Amino acid sequence: MASGRTSLAAARGRQASIAQIISLSAYELVKLFGVPPKFAPIMARNLDERMGKCILALYRSAVQPHMLDLGNQLAAAPKKPALLLHATADPYVPPEMVFDVAERLTARIVTLQGLAHWWMFEDPERSAAGLATFWSELG
Repeated sequence: MASGRTSLAAARGRQASIAQIISLSAYELVKLFGVPPKFAPIMARNLDERMGKCILALYRSAVQPHMLDLGNQLAAAPKKPALLLHATADPYVPPEMVFDVAERLTARIVTLQGLAHWWMFEDPERSAAGLATFWSELG
């Protein structure tokens, strides 16, 4: 690669470093992670060491059996009002996961048809409306 960086594919995997994450360009954020092109330059400008650490900690914790253990803890917890936002075009969250989690938590689902992983930037009004409706019904 012209920039001399190690493989950007590693930025998505377990070999990623904080330096790799925070050096991603807007173009790379779009190509690797599906960040909406309009938002990618802002994100790229604001990636810093703290965000890099948070991103890597999150990605590295999202593995089995850790995720199964967390799901079991949530399912065993006292039931509270819960909402899951289901972005139907999200390549990272399969629909069966959304429905399984919602059933285990007795959560309501708001379906964001056609939106992907970055739903909050793709259609903030529709996303906010789903959240606001849920919150207003809590009383």
